[in-house]
Amino acid sequence: MTDIPISSLSGAAGLATQTAAPKNILDSDGFLKLLIAQLANQDPSAPMDTNQMMAQTTQLSMMEQMVSMANDSKAALAVHQRALASQMVGAQVTYASPDGGNLTGTVEQVIYTVGEPTLVIDGQYVALGSVAAVTARADHDSEHDGTPADSETP
Repeated sequence: MTDIPISSLSGAAGLATQTAAPKNILDSDGFLKLLIAQLANQDPSAPMDTNQMMAQTTQLSMMEQMVSMANDSKAALAVHQRALASQMVGAQVTYASPDGGNLTGTVEQVIYTVGEPTLVIDGQYVALGSVAAVTARADHDSEHDGTPADSETP
């Protein structure tokens, strides 16, 4: 299998993008490297305060748990958005137009790409977040009210 650079995969579909510049944040690996360097280079006559070291490792653990929770929340939101978008197929929606007004149309298709789902509304590509209102689809015949048709009661 040939390795294809990510930049060659990105295009109109937006399925892949180049990675952004590295962030200047301290992750758990960086923190542990700093802690080891601090312990290795400390003055033996005045060692690091154990309470301070425990506080720092506790803060690291809490930070990792918060990052994990944030990632879980993002994943849950993505699943929810996909489910919501798929239920809109065939529905009449009102959405914000690029010129600042509102347009109304029928959702024909949903495209799942990286990030927010994109709706195809009357041939226009619209981000799910641009939808302002949804009118329920008529999934059944409007004359049928849920009771057996032409049934006679004895």
